[in-house]
Amino acid sequence: MPSSWPPRTCISSIKGRSSLSSIICRMAEVLGGSQGELHVEFSSVRQLSPRQFVEKLSTELGVRGVVTGENYRFGYKAAGDTKQLIELCEEYGMGAYIVSSVMDKNQLIENRGPTNTKENGQVSSTRVRHALAEGDMKYVSELLGRKHRLMLSRQGEIKSEGNKLSAPKSSLLNLSPKEGLYGNCSVLVDNTVLYIHAK
Repeated sequence: MPSSWPPRTCISSIKGRSSLSSIICRMAEVLGGSQGELHVEFSSVRQLSPRQFVEKLSTELGVRGVVTGENYRFGYKAAGDTKQLIELCEEYGMGAYIVSSVMDKNQLIENRGPTNTKENGQVSSTRVRHALAEGDMKYVSELLGRKHRLMLSRQGEIKSEGNKLSAPKSSLLNLSPKEGLYGNCSVLVDNTVLYIHAK
């Protein structure tokens, strides 16, 4: 069954070491360790009601608690909200922790993007995508709270000439900024992924 949302490129990818992975690793140190990460295909949960979704988290996946933003919607057609999430988690013996939205400190009209009517000034992936499409890396950094990391698969043909790096779009693992020349970057390489960081 087709998704009701058009496919979009992720800001961080599960194919490589994502920003979420590094956040989980940092949290694990503080919380006394992490059992690991589990990536679930959206297609396997998209038709679930809010109750079925929380039940799956609890019974099938053994989740003990969830952390989400205050404007989180879940379940088929986004039928569940954070109030319902708290109630269902309590019913299934899980903790539910709701985090306040991070507000965009620089809410200029040109920074809002084409689909901001529901955002009310929150930092969101839509704002980040729009800023990347505009090539506004300073604004991207403000929204993310860090510099954007471009991640490329080492499977593709990556060419290096002097201080210039070029790669086919098929090697992109996350969303790239607008085409252009970006200076003052550093390159980090691991076994499968090439990371490009702005300094």
